[in-house]
Amino acid sequence: MTGIDNFKIINDTYGHAAGDDILVKTAEVLYESARSSDYIFRYGGEEFLIVLIETSKAEAYSIIDRMRKKIQEKSIYIQRDERIFVTISAGIATYNGHPDYECLIKAADDALYQC
Repeated sequence: MTGIDNFKIINDTYGHAAGDDILVKTAEVLYESARSSDYIFRYGGEEFLIVLIETSKAEAYSIIDRMRKKIQEKSIYIQRDERIFVTISAGIATYNGHPDYECLIKAADDALYQC
């Protein structure tokens, strides 16, 4: 689970159109950085759920860190001459065999908010 840091402040400062553009640009980087076996979903306002198939926790940390760095390095133009840099936080959970997928999502969401 990832979340765009300070998204409410961005929306309040630059407007919802800028916030929407940041969501799109963030999603683009996530999709470009994902492997063909991965799934990326928008989950809530500024959160994205990333499902990494057959991936160890160590590999997940590496993949998410690579995505985080790419997002952090990308400047986003919010007005003609103004650009900002966005950061994300992430929480990682691994499948433990529980049949209810919502338990895994909750574990990832809980891990996100431990940051």
